[in-house]
Amino acid sequence: MVIGICSVGSIQDDNEGMFLRNLLEARETGVADVIDDDVTQEVLFMMMAGIETSGLTMCYTLMMLAMHPKLQVKIHLHTRVVIYEIKMVSIL
Repeated sequence: MVIGICSVGSIQDDNEGMFLRNLLEARETGVADVIDDDVTQEVLFMMMAGIETSGLTMCYTLMMLAMHPKLQVKIHLHTRVVIYEIKMVSIL
């Protein structure tokens, strides 16, 4: 099944390697035995992988900031300056 799905993408030049598009095309053309559940599982997997990665990154960042209070204050002040500058630009 995977070889059939990958070969669909290699036929076309534009957006080559987009797995979800290839999966849908394989289902429509019959290149591979793909059912709706396969597509649903892949979409959920991609969404959860992105959410999990973002969540872990945020947790790690917050943990490191908590472990380094001086750096936390420095980042806080820098963030306030940047937000203030963005507000000033949007007013103009």
